[in-house]
Amino acid sequence: MASQQTSVFTFLAVVQIFIALFVSSAGDIHVWVLEPGALPSPSWFHILGIENFDNITSRYYTNYSSNFGLGLYPEIHGDYSCVKVEYSGSYGGRGNNAVVYSDLPQTLLVTRKGRNDRKGRLGVGFFGFYWASIEDTNEVEFFRDGVSLLNFTGAQAIEEISKTVRPRDYYGNRYRIDTWNKPYNPSQAYAYFEFHFHNVLYDQVVFRDTHARGSVTGIGHAFETDDHAIGCFQEEANNI
Repeated sequence: MASQQTSVFTFLAVVQIFIALFVSSAGDIHVWVLEPGALPSPSWFHILGIENFDNITSRYYTNYSSNFGLGLYPEIHGDYSCVKVEYSGSYGGRGNNAVVYSDLPQTLLVTRKGRNDRKGRLGVGFFGFYWASIEDTNEVEFFRDGVSLLNFTGAQAIEEISKTVRPRDYYGNRYRIDTWNKPYNPSQAYAYFEFHFHNVLYDQVVFRDTHARGSVTGIGHAFETDDHAIGCFQEEANNI
């Protein structure tokens, strides 16, 4: 794992803070944490879709397919397994959105079709998600053809947040305010994380928590996420 660097960019008249984590073993992979309240900007991408889980019933899904809002014939398609969707509360997602809880390992298989590959074997270069009530035992891992590219933990996420200009701004659920006009759950961090892949692409994402008891209804830590963004950059579009 290569050294970590900190950069500050001004983009679309909004100052956003990014912490980049470079991983050289599987390619050039950057991990970014956005300023509190920020979401991915579509202008960066050839294609960008977001699944916010708002339009499905709150329950457990053995399998769930998503086009990420990209229409009837999307270039990118995702198939989830082991997904528990609940209405977001003080520990969960953004605003009134539904949120995904992963007491069991949750898998997202990605297919992407291009001009030269209609069978969906192309990988994808971008993934982002809102990470709610971050636990140090949360893990998100990316694969290509069954080979692990990156395993990023909640402990690493909390460490990267600590390096931002105002780390305390990430603590507490800004979308759930108590009677004293303060965010609920101030002891845990909430942030939007982005994963940028260059010279290597992914086709599978696995969310897990190493402390969870292995039951959808069991008591234990959970991996709470929302607003899954998936896309590819202009540079990828030129090479398909």
